[in-house]
Amino acid sequence: MRLGLEELAVKLACQRITESELQKLYQASRSFEQMLETTETDD
Repeated sequence: MRLGLEELAVKLACQRITESELQKLYQASRSFEQMLETTETDD
């Protein structure tokens, strides 16, 4: 049941996201990637 609801939520979010929100999401993912790279090299 939960998996089905999560799938529906993702589908609806993809249909409704604005270009501005998509850009913010992309920037957040890039920041997260950079943080992970920095953390990996610190070890």
